[in-house]
Parts: sequence; C-alpha cells; structure tokens
Amino acid sequence: MGFQLREDLHFCLSGDRVVFLDLRANRYFALPSKVDQAFQAMLGSDSLANDDGMNALLKLGVITNGARDEGLDPCAPAFLAADSILDDLSPHTTFLALATTLLAMARAEAQLRFVRLDQLVTRLRVLKTRSSQRVDAAHAIRDAVGSFAVMGRWVSARDRCLPRSIAMARVLLARGVNVNLVIGVASRPFRAHCWVQHRQTVLNDRFENIANFTPILVV
Repeated sequence: MGFQLREDLHFCLSGDRVVFLDLRANRYFALPSKVDQAFQAMLGSDSLANDDGMNALLKLGVITNGARDEGLDPCAPAFLAADSILDDLSPHTTFLALATTLLAMARAEAQLRFVRLDQLVTRLRVLKTRSSQRVDAAHAIRDAVGSFAVMGRWVSARDRCLPRSIAMARVLLARGVNVNLVIGVASRPFRAHCWVQHRQTVLNDRFENIANFTPILVV
C-alpha cells in the first residue's frame, strides 16, 4: 500500500517551503517545519517519510492511503508566464462586448459568494472540454482583453483577481480560445494571486505583477 495526495489538495514549492491550496475548504496552509521536511523528502523519491512524519501527514489529512505514484507532484504548468499582452495593447471595446464582460464579472462574483471554489473549478474544467478550438484566437483574445481593461476604469481590480480571472476565462472559452486560469502564491510574506494565460502570455495583468508568484493550480 502506498500514499497519495488528498483529493482537492494542490501544492507548490514556494521558496524553501511547501504551500498547499485546499480547494474544498477554500484556504491555503503550510505545514510545521519538521512535517514540511518529511513531505518534501517524499517528493521525487521512492522513499517514504519517517514514521513520525508519515503519521503527522496522515493525521493532518495531507496524504491518504493509495497508490504511491499518484498525486505527489507539485503544480507544473505546461507554460510558464513569459510576457503580458497588456504591455503592447491599446484597450478599446464595443458596448456589446463591455456588457458581456460586466455580466460575466457579476456572475463570477455572485457565484464566489455561494458556490464552493472546488465546484467552480470543476465547472471551468468541464467548459474547457466542451470548448471548440478557434484558429483565429488572437482576435478573440484582443477583444476580451480590451473589454476587461476598459471595465477596469470603472470597476476596481483591487482584491478581485479571482472573479476577474474566472470571468475572463469563461468569456474566452465560450469563444473557443483555450486559456488557463492560474492561481499562484508567494511567501514571506504570504500572498496569493490569480490570472489568465494563453500559452505563455498573461492576459489580464502585467507580467511584473505575477512574476514573483509560483503557480499552485492551473485550470
């Protein structure tokens, strides 16, 4: 019998510590120093932690009994962010596009109040599987990015990175553009941030604003 990461738990290495995101509980957490060391000893290795470390990880619900080779890998995005479309975009939009953007934003904010984060992530994954891929993605991306940038002139982006990113991801997936919603963390002091990427390009933030965050979940 082996061990696997508990369902709905995601993690990354931020600096010298492991940071976890519990989707079901909608919270981030880190482990006590010795337990963190025990968990890190299990990464990329066939060896298990010592008995005390293993018991602590089981008691905290970080790992469960299962297959040893499942779920013990940190978040590893297919594309790391390298630039931002906002660096060379002059935002503009139409009334219809702006109305669609405002509606998507309002829907995302309302759902975040009443729907668990893990359920929203599941819905977004389902939407991705149903989205038909466009060949001319660049035009759709610029339209959506422009609308969200213009919306930002009236709707503050402060503390709204998650609903803004969910809303943009939905708008673009509905138009057949395969984008990723990325949640990243930084430590010392702890911070969390969220953005949307198309391959290596950030769509709703400046690159310098996300460069110090380590992805912990990519949808």
